[in-house]
Amino acid sequence: MAAMVITLPMVVPLVLSFGYDLVWWGIINVVVIGIGMLAPPIGINVMVLHSMYKSVPLRTIYVGILPFLCAEFARLTLLTLFPEITLWLPQMIR
Repeated sequence: MAAMVITLPMVVPLVLSFGYDLVWWGIINVVVIGIGMLAPPIGINVMVLHSMYKSVPLRTIYVGILPFLCAEFARLTLLTLFPEITLWLPQMIR
């Protein structure tokens, strides 16, 4: 949440000037922040898990989240290549 509050006021004018949809950009932003919570160097969720279970090596935790991290990157790739996926439901509501 803090990353979004800090970065969005500076990034939104750029996003609009490039002609991207703000709903699409918001969803991409949430997905990227989610990846950042899992992947190094930040990986705060992994660090919290490691602090709760000190007997489990950090390498084991990263091996365990690897399939989820790959799925997140695949989702980000799909949403970036096909923005229609992201914008389909909001267009149905309008």
